[in-house]
Amino acid sequence: MISDQPIRDRVTHDHETLFAVDAGAGTGKTTLLVSRLIALLVEKKASLSRIAAITFTEKAAAELAERLRAKLEESLVKQPDHKALILQAIEDMEKAPISTIHSFCAGLLREYPVEAGVDPQFTLLDEVQSRAFEAQAWEHWLKTSLSKPVEPLFHFQRLGGAFEHLEELKQFLKRNRTLLNLESAKLLPALEPLRDQLKAFVAMTKKEAGQCAKSDDSLYKTLEGFWASWEALASLPAEDFGFELANFKIPKVGNKGAQGNWGKERLAALRDGFVKLAEDHQAALAPFKDAVVLNLVRWIWDYFTEWDEQKTKGGFLDFDDLLLKTRDLLLKHPEVREELKSRFDYLFVDEFQDTDPLQVEIVFFLGEKLRKNEKDWKKVKLEAGKLFLVGDPKQSIYRFRRADVAIYEATKERILANGGRVEVLSENFRTVSTLVEWVNGLFVTQFEGTGIQYNPLTASRKAGTTEGTLPLLWGLKIPKSPDEKPSKGALRQWEAEWTAAFLQDLLKSGLTVSDPKTHEKRPVRPGDIALLFRDLSNDTEEAWEEALRRRGLSYQIVGGKRFYNRPEIVALSTLLTCLSSPADEAATVALLRSPIFGFSDEELFMHRAAGGSFQFQKVARGKVGEAFKILREWFKATRSLAV
Repeated sequence: MISDQPIRDRVTHDHETLFAVDAGAGTGKTTLLVSRLIALLVEKKASLSRIAAITFTEKAAAELAERLRAKLEESLVKQPDHKALILQAIEDMEKAPISTIHSFCAGLLREYPVEAGVDPQFTLLDEVQSRAFEAQAWEHWLKTSLSKPVEPLFHFQRLGGAFEHLEELKQFLKRNRTLLNLESAKLLPALEPLRDQLKAFVAMTKKEAGQCAKSDDSLYKTLEGFWASWEALASLPAEDFGFELANFKIPKVGNKGAQGNWGKERLAALRDGFVKLAEDHQAALAPFKDAVVLNLVRWIWDYFTEWDEQKTKGGFLDFDDLLLKTRDLLLKHPEVREELKSRFDYLFVDEFQDTDPLQVEIVFFLGEKLRKNEKDWKKVKLEAGKLFLVGDPKQSIYRFRRADVAIYEATKERILANGGRVEVLSENFRTVSTLVEWVNGLFVTQFEGTGIQYNPLTASRKAGTTEGTLPLLWGLKIPKSPDEKPSKGALRQWEAEWTAAFLQDLLKSGLTVSDPKTHEKRPVRPGDIALLFRDLSNDTEEAWEEALRRRGLSYQIVGGKRFYNRPEIVALSTLLTCLSSPADEAATVALLRSPIFGFSDEELFMHRAAGGSFQFQKVARGKVGEAFKILREWFKATRSLAV
C-alpha cells in the first residue's frame, strides 16, 4: 500500500479544487500529472485542446507529451467505454498546448501582435544570440554616451568602481528591471558632520598620545599613520574631499597598545573610540554611496530604452521579453485576458519552484474567474479547480534567472486563500529505504531557518528486495602497456581496449541491476553504463569508438565532436549547401564527388572539358546530367515541402 495514496487519489479525481502539490524527487509527479489529465478527459469530458500544460524545459514538455500519449493508448484497452473520448484526445495531442512557459507565451504574442506591440513574425533570440546582440548595442551606446563627460560614471569611478563592475550592474539590472521601481536622481549628501567628527577625533587622539610612555608602542605607531592620512585628506579641495573620505580607511586597532604605556582607562577609551568612529564613518557614507550608485543606475537605465528599440527595429525578442510582453498583454488588455481565460479550462504548471514573478502573474491572470480583471496577482480570485501547480522548493536552483522559492511559498498561500489545498507527496519510488532514511535524518535539520520545510520521504523500495547483484564500486586495474615508451595516443588506445574488454565481459556476466522504471531485477544492458570523460577530444572519441565497435558493443555519444566529421554527415551538409545555393559550383562539385553520387575527379574533368558547367539548374548530358535532374527535383521539393 502506498503511504500517500489517499492524497494521490484526491489530486487525481477532485477537479473542483485548486491544488499546489509539493512533490520531491522520485515521488512520481509526472505520473500524477498524467493521471489527473486522463481523469479530466474521461471523468469531466474535458477537451485536451482546452488544457494548457506548462513545464520548465523542452525536454520535460516532450516527456510529458510522450507519457500522456502512451497512457491514452493504454487507456483504450483498459477503458473501452470511453473509447471515443480517448481517441479524440489522441487526435488533439498534435495541437495540445503542452510546452515551456516561453513557448506558451510566444504563441500568445504571435496571436495578438497588435495588442502586444510586437512584430507577428518576430525572431526569438536564444541566450547566445541575445548576449551577442546586446553586447553590440551596449558598445554602441557607451561610445555615444561617453563622447561627453558622464558625471554618474565619474563619481562611481571615484569610489573605486571599474568597468567590470559596470558590466555586472548592467546585467543585474537587465535581469531584474521588471521588478524594480526606479527612484529619481539624488544629490550627493553633505559630509561636513563626519568631517568635523574626524577632525575632533584626530585632535583628541593627539592629545591622548602625549600621555603614551613609549613612542614605539604599536597603537602609537598606528595613530601616526592615521594622522598622516587625515592631513592628506584634509588638504584636498572640497570637490574631492567627499569621494576620498568615502575611501578613507579607519584603522582597526584591536588589541594594539600596551596598558603599561597608556593606562587602562585611556587605552580602553581609545580602542572604543576607533570602533565607534568606524561605525559612524560607515553609517554616514552609506547614503552617499547609495546616491552615487542610484545615479549610475539611472544613467544605465537609458541604455535599456535603446536596447529595446534595437530589438524592436530588428523584430527580435528575447526570453525575458516573452514573459514581460505576455504579462503586459494580460494586464493592459482585459478583452484579451477574458478571451484567453475562456479558452483554457485548466492550467497545469510543473516545476513551479523555479518560476519567477512574471510567470506567476501570467498563470494567475489566466486562472482568474471570468469577468474579473484584478491588477495585482495576489488579489486575483481564482476559478475553482482551474490551477494545478507542482513543485519542490528543495530543488529551487534558478535564482540567477529570478526564480525565488519565496514566490512559490506565497503562491501556495494564495491557493489556500482561494479555497484550494496544498498537498505533499511523500512516497519515493526511486530510492531504496536505507538511503531514504539517511537523507531524512540528514536534511531534516539542513533546511532550518531557510523558510523551506523538509517533508520526510517514505521509501517504496525496501532494502534488499529490488537491488541487483552488480557491485556499487568496482576498481578496474589496467595492465601496463607492452610498449617501452608508449605515446599519449597509444596509452589512450590501450585504456580504451582494456575497458571495452571489461565491459564486454560485464555484459555477459549475468550480473543484474534494478530496472529504473519497473524496479525489477534484470541483466545489465549497454544502456545502464555511462562512460564519462574530462575532455572528449577527437582523438579520445575515435579511440573509444573503435574499441567499442570492435567488440560489437552498442553505444551513443552525447556531446561528441566527430559526428559532423563523418563522411555521411559531411555529404548531407554539402547537399544542403548545394540546394540552398544553386549557383555555388564549388558546392555542386563537392556534392558530386561525395558518397551521394560518387563521381571521380576524372569524370568531372571530362564533363568540364566538354564545355559543361556545374550549375545543376542547367541541362547537361550523360551521368552528370542525370545527377543534375535529381538535384533539380530535390531543389523543387525544398521549396514546396514543409520542414
